[in-house]
Amino acid sequence: MQALQRWSELTVREREVARLVSLGHSNKDIARQLIPPTGPRTVETHRSNIFDKLHLANSNELSRWLGLYSWLE
Repeated sequence: MQALQRWSELTVREREVARLVSLGHSNKDIARQLIPPTGPRTVETHRSNIFDKLHLANSNELSRWLGLYSWLE
C-alpha cells in the first residue's frame, strides 16, 4: 500500500497542513488555524515537504490524492 507508506512519512503537523491545503486555505489562514499558531513561511515549508514526500506537484493534485485515499484521514 504505497499511499499509506507515503502518508506515514508525513509528520503530524504536515498531515494537519495537508488537510487544510486540500481544502483550499491560504498559507496565512493555515498558519492562524494551527495550534499553536505559526507563521506563513513555516506553512510554506510544510507544504513543500508534503508535496515532496507524497510526490505531488501542487495543491490540486493533493486534493485529488486525498479524495482518492480519503480513508487515510
